[in-house]
Amino acid sequence: MKKYESYKDSGVGWIGEIPSHWSCVKVKHLLRERVDKSEDGIGEPLSMSQKYGLIPTSQMDVVTNLATSYVGAKRTRQGDMVLNKLKAHLGVFALSAYDGLVSPDYAVYYGTGRADLEYLEYLFKTPLYVSEFIKKTTGVAIGFNRLYTDDLFSIPAHYPPMQEQKRIVDYLKDKTLKIEQYVSARERERAV
Repeated sequence: MKKYESYKDSGVGWIGEIPSHWSCVKVKHLLRERVDKSEDGIGEPLSMSQKYGLIPTSQMDVVTNLATSYVGAKRTRQGDMVLNKLKAHLGVFALSAYDGLVSPDYAVYYGTGRADLEYLEYLFKTPLYVSEFIKKTTGVAIGFNRLYTDDLFSIPAHYPPMQEQKRIVDYLKDKTLKIEQYVSARERERAV
């Protein structure tokens, strides 16, 4: 992507300068928490994988601690953003490609219509945001710290115009695909 012609101070110290036509908006203006819980436990159990995102639990490489019941599990819908609250320090956010059920340790969000959720997914996985999530997590010990919704919602986000968010997502998808193709080709060459 090309550089922008002019920049301005974002007003947020850890963000620094942003393109002059962007703004910073708190996440609470971009997402809402979905709090639907399953009363009957019926639905596709989903689990978070750092490699594959949110997938059916049956497709996980390793399945540990299967729930005996999914009564009380959180419902997620296709297109929702899901966060493993215990792994926010690793940028473990994913958009759901499924309707299903997730652990109560996950948080489920849907968009307010003001941001492209794929853009937010990429943004929240950047080292800059992961660092901020680490600062906002609370708990009794490493591995048990959680990023709660109020703390996530208090974080300012880079906020370009919606069309530009979509262009950024398209650019990143294209570059990611090219990297994956390159890595696959090198792995095939080594296997020969």
